[in-house]
Amino acid sequence: IQPPTIHHIKPRMKRPSFLAVKVAQVLCVVYILVLTFAYAPLGLRDRTTGNIIDGSSTENTKNGVILVNGDYRPVVAQGTYELVCLGISRMSAFSLYPVMVLAYLSKCKATLNYLEKTPISMFMIKNEHKLHTYCGHFI
Repeated sequence: IQPPTIHHIKPRMKRPSFLAVKVAQVLCVVYILVLTFAYAPLGLRDRTTGNIIDGSSTENTKNGVILVNGDYRPVVAQGTYELVCLGISRMSAFSLYPVMVLAYLSKCKATLNYLEKTPISMFMIKNEHKLHTYCGHFI
C-alpha cells in the first residue's frame, strides 16, 4: 500500500471572506422582511386588507404614515405592487447598515487601536483595508 500523494488529498473548503459581516447582512434583511410582510402583531400588515396601514387612525393612513411606538413612520403600502417595492427598498437599506457602520469604523484608527487592547479584539477583523474595500464594493 502506497501512502497518499498530494493528488489524493482533497483541498479543504475555504471559509468565505467576511462571513460574519455577510451573516449580519442576511439577519438584517430577514428582520425587515418579517416586519414588512408578516401580519400584526409580529409585522405591520393588517389582517383584513393585507396592506400596511395604521389600524388606529384612518387619517394617518391617508397621510401615508403609521404610528409605531409613538413615532410617525412613512411606511403605508396599499396593494401588492407597493408592498413589493417597499420590500425591495427596505431590503437594500437594511443590508447596507452593517457594511456602512464597518466602513466608517475601519477608518477610525484611534478607536481600532483602543479596541485591539480589549477582549473585543478576538472578534475584530484584522485587515481593515480589505474590510473597507469589501464594504465599498457592496455599497
